[in-house]
Amino acid sequence: MSIWNRAFDEGLRSGTAASLLSSLVLLAAGRLESGAAYAPTNATSHWLWGRPAFYADRPSLRHTLTGYVIHHGACIFWATLHARATARMAPDPAAAAVAGLATAAVAAVVDYRLTPKRLTPGFEHRLSRCAMTGVYLVFGLGIGLAALAYRRRKRGDGILRRHGAKPRAAVNRDRHAPRGRSPLPGLEWFWAARGEPPRRG
Repeated sequence: MSIWNRAFDEGLRSGTAASLLSSLVLLAAGRLESGAAYAPTNATSHWLWGRPAFYADRPSLRHTLTGYVIHHGACIFWATLHARATARMAPDPAAAAVAGLATAAVAAVVDYRLTPKRLTPGFEHRLSRCAMTGVYLVFGLGIGLAALAYRRRKRGDGILRRHGAKPRAAVNRDRHAPRGRSPLPGLEWFWAARGEPPRRG
C-alpha cells in the first residue's frame, strides 16, 4: 500500500470520527445560540445553494444532507493530510491530541483566511466565535485520538502477523464464517457440482 493510500485509509476513519463528534457540537451549539439545532449544518450548504442556506433552520435533504456531506468530506480531507504529515509520530496520546489540534488550527486558518467566502464552512453565520472554537477543538481532538487508535490497532495486527498469528479482523471473520460438511478425499467435484463449498467441520 502506498504512502498516500495508507494516509487515506487512516483519514477515512479518523475523519469520520471527527465529523461525527464535531457535528454533535454543531447541533448543540446551533440549538443554544440560534434556536435551531440544524442551522449550522444547513449553513454549510451555501456551497451549492447560496445565501438562502444561512436562513434555513429546519432539517431538510436540500440543506442538512448537503451541508453534512460537505462537512464530512472536508473532515476526511484534513484527516488524510494529518495522517500523511504525522506518519512517523510516536503513538502517544498527548502527542496525538496536540497534533490533532494543530491540524484543526491550520484548517481554521485556511477556512477563514485563505478560502473564498463562497467556500467557507458557513458556521460563522449562525454561531459565535466561542462556539466555533469549540467545534474546531472537538474536530482536532477527534482526528488526533481516532488516528492514534487506528495506528495502535494496525501496529497490534502487524505484531500478530510477525508472530504467525492472524490479525483480529481475520479471526473475527473465521469465527463468524458458516460451518460446513467435512470434505471426503476425492469428492471435491461432488460439492463443486452442487455449487456448495466443502465444509471443514
